Amino acid sequence: MPIVEPQVVGEIRKKYEGLTDTKRQVAELLVQRWEDAVFMTTEEVAASAGTSPATVVRLAVELGYSGFHELQQHLRDTLKARLTLGNRIELAANGTRFEKAFFDSVEADRRIIDETVKNLPPSSVADAVTLLQQAERIHVIGYRGAHSAASFMALLLNQLMGNTVLLDDRSGTLPEQAISLTKCDVLVAISLPRFSTLTIGVARHAKAAGARVIAITDSVISPLGRLGDVVLPCRYRGTIFQNSLAGAMVIINGLVAGLTATLTPEQLDRSRDLTRRAEELSRKWNLMTVDG
Repeated sequence: MPIVEPQVVGEIRKKYEGLTDTKRQVAELLVQRWEDAVFMTTEEVAASAGTSPATVVRLAVELGYSGFHELQQHLRDTLKARLTLGNRIELAANGTRFEKAFFDSVEADRRIIDETVKNLPPSSVADAVTLLQQAERIHVIGYRGAHSAASFMALLLNQLMGNTVLLDDRSGTLPEQAISLTKCDVLVAISLPRFSTLTIGVARHAKAAGARVIAITDSVISPLGRLGDVVLPCRYRGTIFQNSLAGAMVIINGLVAGLTATLTPEQLDRSRDLTRRAEELSRKWNLMTVDG
C-alpha cells in the first residue's frame, strides 16, 4: 500500500519560498527523507542537513509545531496509520537500546499526562462527576486496547458506588447487556484511534435510549466524541506500536477521586457497607493476601 505524504510535507511546500537558506536545507531533507526522519534525533537531522539543531527547531516552530519532537510525532503517526500491526511492531523495534526505549516511553507518557491535564476543561470534569453521582446505574465500555482501562474504571466505580457494570462482548451477550440502558443511566465509553465500531455502536444505542454518555477519547470531533454529552479529551500518542493509555488512566483516576470527594452522606454510608461486605467475603474465600 503506498504511503501518502504527511501534512508537514505539504506545509513545507507552501512555505518553502519564504524560508531562509538554512531552513530550506532542513526542509529539503524532511521532504525527501521524512520516513527516515521518524527515527532521527534533532542533532542527526541537523547534521544530515548541514545546519544546526536550533535551525531544525526553528523550522518546526515556523511550520506550526511546538518543536521538532511534535513534528516528528506527526511523521510517526502518519507512518503508523498506514501500517499493519506487524509493521508497527517493526517500527517500534528500530534498533534503539532497550534502556533508551524504556525511558523514551516513560518520557512520552509524562508528556501525555501533562498535555491531557492542561487541555482538560474543568467544566467537563465537573459535569462528568455530577453525571456519575446522579446515575442510577453506570455502564463502562472499552474495546481492545481500551478494555483494560474500562475494566479498571468499572472496578473502582463499583467498589465506590455498587452500581457499575462493565459491558463486555467476550461472552457474546453484549446486545443483551446494552438493552438494559435507560434514561436514568450513564455510559462511560473509552475509545482512541483506531476507533472501535463496537464502542461507538453501544454509545449510539445509549443515546437513543436516553442515557447520558461520557466519552473518554482523543477529541470532541472524534467519532466517539461527537456522541458524548460530556467529552474528556486525552492524548494517546506514545512511542510503542499501540496507543498509550496514560492520558485515559489519569482521567479515570481523577474522576474517581472527584466522585469520592462529592459523595452524599447516604452514598458514603452505602460505600462503607459495600466495602465491609466485600472484605468479609474476600476473607471468607481467602482471596486477599496479607498486607506487607
